[in-house]
Amino acid sequence: GTVTEFSIPTTGASATGLAVGANNTIWFAEAAAGVNAIASVTTAGAFSTPIPIPTAGSIPTVLTLGPDSNIWFTEQVGNKIGVVRSGIITEYSVPTANAQPFGIVAGADGNLWFTERNAAKVGRITTGGVVTEYALISSNAQPLEITAGGDGALWFTESGADNIGRITTSGSVTEYAITTA
Repeated sequence: GTVTEFSIPTTGASATGLAVGANNTIWFAEAAAGVNAIASVTTAGAFSTPIPIPTAGSIPTVLTLGPDSNIWFTEQVGNKIGVVRSGIITEYSVPTANAQPFGIVAGADGNLWFTERNAAKVGRITTGGVVTEYALISSNAQPLEITAGGDGALWFTESGADNIGRITTSGSVTEYAITTA
């Protein structure tokens, strides 16, 4: 295969998180000292003008395409979930202080699901911005990545507890210990 690299035009930006949006546009977060935005690039290398995130220093981390066809993302330090709609960012606060939202994914139920690294919780946010949080069984869970499973549930990693977790769309949590010595 051939690898093509495109240099991010924003000086000092560090790209994090990727999500494929409409028309195969690749969305990414720009996070670094003094940089706090969401931008996109086409497969031909044409970059959009970065959209500044209203909360300064929020550290956008993971992005996903939502069930509403908008780009959703976590703000790890800002403690918010953001969404890009028609070039405008709207932010929704996570109820638990300093939860550090990290991973985010669209669920089979039409909502977005995200991990709360510092709070040992998984959150659900509707496309209208209503947040519900679910406590995990292991208090030291530190959930990071999350994905939609083929079973309709959401699966996530728990780095602090060495578990793989599963949460149903009704909020029922199961944790499976990683048994590797």
